Amino acid sequence: MSWGVWDRALEREPERRVNGLASPRILCGSRTALSPETGRRGGWACATALALALALLGGAAMAERSAPVTVQAQVDRRRATVGDPIRLTIRATRAEGVRVLPPPPGVGLGKLEVQDYQVSEQEGPDGRKQTVVVYTLAAYETGDLRVPSVKIDYLRPDGRPGFTQTNEIPITIESVLPRDKKPEELDIKDIKPPVDVSSGPARVWPWVVGVLAAALVGLLAWLLWRRFRREQVEMAAAAPAIAPERIALGALDELEGAGLLEAGKVKEYHVRLSEVLRRYLEDRFGVLAMECTTGELVGLARRQDILRDHVEDLEFVLTTCDLAKFAKFRPPLEQSEAGLKEARWIVTETARKAAALEAASRRQAAAA
Repeated sequence: MSWGVWDRALEREPERRVNGLASPRILCGSRTALSPETGRRGGWACATALALALALLGGAAMAERSAPVTVQAQVDRRRATVGDPIRLTIRATRAEGVRVLPPPPGVGLGKLEVQDYQVSEQEGPDGRKQTVVVYTLAAYETGDLRVPSVKIDYLRPDGRPGFTQTNEIPITIESVLPRDKKPEELDIKDIKPPVDVSSGPARVWPWVVGVLAAALVGLLAWLLWRRFRREQVEMAAAAPAIAPERIALGALDELEGAGLLEAGKVKEYHVRLSEVLRRYLEDRFGVLAMECTTGELVGLARRQDILRDHVEDLEFVLTTCDLAKFAKFRPPLEQSEAGLKEARWIVTETARKAAALEAASRRQAAAA
């Protein structure tokens, strides 16, 4: 349409009136009825402004696409009540070869509490890769708040670091209480006072139940212990008794063949030798040999008829073992081997004498 035809159309159009007064039409893409020259100038101005706006928008779009990383942040709701979950979604669209470093779960979000945190990789509408970070937030303070700006770090293809930030998002947190009522009109009940248990059944029954429960537990424990002890006695009676000397001689043979001295384990060798000999004395003669010191055990042996003749041999073996165990003494190989032979001699001779005494006692009992 030519400017002349446009001017004639404008001349035929009635003027708009506001409050009874004629108002000029100065609209982009139209001509005013003031003058043809003014209309032409206004049309060219509007066309130029429109072209500049389109150019700026296109340049911004190109700049955004050429940036290493562009971010967008949005929430699923701008108004929420106290404690309601709010989903904050951050989309970081990156260029080819750029690596986005997602913000940590504990990023500072002001008065908002992070309840959940998820990171995923997606493909945007333009085909570029996106790192999507979703926070589930909650606020426990009413009023107008802001989701703070979140910093997004990234690495360019050449390794140079960079960062960008999301925009702040205003939100409103409302109370769960009705807004159309005053606090005194709400049916909010106060905390109940403590229950008085100083007297009456409320004070007596917990003690009765506690005493009965304790008595029942004690009875069950005693029955179980009695049954266990009976089974242990029955098993011990059913198992054939092994003479203490047989156990001791077998342990000494095993120690001799273990090769501890050849391996340099002198302390372990003497620990086991002392334990075998002490265990035999305890089982055979009923003395607490495992708990006595060497001096105490030698004193007890002097008062035993059977052990009296072997006190010196017993003291030699146990003293050598004590030195090796506690004083880091490394006796010569011959002395260590001699200690085992002396222990075997003590076991064999004392067992023979004990068996002879037991046989004599049985004969005397039979003769009587």
